Amino acid sequence: MAELGFRKMKREPKIIVVTGPTSSGKTEAAIKIAGALKTEIVSVDSRQVYRELPIGSGAADNAQLAEITHHLVGTHSLAENLNAASYSELARASIADILQRRGVAVVAGGATLYMDVLLNGISPMPAVDDATRMHVNSEFEEKGIQWLQQELLFLDPEYYFSSDHKNPARLKRALEVIMASGEKYSSFRRGPSGSLAFDHIQISIEPSREELYRRINARCAEMLKDGLLEEAANLIEYREFPVLKTIGYQQAFEYFDGKLTAGEMLEKFSQHTRNYAKRQMTWLRRNEARVAVETIPEAASSALRAFGL
Repeated sequence: MAELGFRKMKREPKIIVVTGPTSSGKTEAAIKIAGALKTEIVSVDSRQVYRELPIGSGAADNAQLAEITHHLVGTHSLAENLNAASYSELARASIADILQRRGVAVVAGGATLYMDVLLNGISPMPAVDDATRMHVNSEFEEKGIQWLQQELLFLDPEYYFSSDHKNPARLKRALEVIMASGEKYSSFRRGPSGSLAFDHIQISIEPSREELYRRINARCAEMLKDGLLEEAANLIEYREFPVLKTIGYQQAFEYFDGKLTAGEMLEKFSQHTRNYAKRQMTWLRRNEARVAVETIPEAASSALRAFGL
């Protein structure tokens, strides 16, 4: 682990961003930091915003929500179907509100696309014509997700390795934009315009691989014990929604369909979560403007030192 240090700020930092792979302890670290600074947390997560998904999304529990005010946790319905751009607008509004009242805000999340858009803004996406959309969809229906993965890996490896390449909807969208514009999809995700107006410190919790995998395996088992299958059973009618074509819910639906035993469901759930964590780590390590730490206490201490506490 590199020696701790903070990049020089042009202005006094106003925002502490707490990131890390799934199950690394982001929520706990963010709560410690927010408590010490007497402020609030903005969650940046593509699933925790939906009130129907408290277990599968790993959202803060009732005790944590009571301890520290969280924004964008369980605030919307699945029917509202937020994307990264609309989520970013909501998150920025929440940050502005917290800054006005508290002077400093804590942002926490591991959703790489959503965090990227929040911190760096996003360039307008080009229009995709019907012919391109139909071509990509017909190729997918004939050749399967492997075709999407291979094409995207060849055309835009940067986006491929930072995305959930098990999600056909995201793969198709990226390929449609690439084919329609002739530009890499990743080039539209890092437009400098729209970046956060305040300097921020990014604290990245990165446990050892062994510790992270241990935490992931334990957390997946705990989610099942807490009622993930019951939660998924209540969402079967929405199973085609993109937000439910994600880790945990996909395996639950395969279990309901008789494709997996209970043991196979847990193993596949854990394996896919570990794979997702590896992709998150790849994204985190591309960002040099961060402080990488291994534990929650160290993360909290590092963030607070930047404020002279």
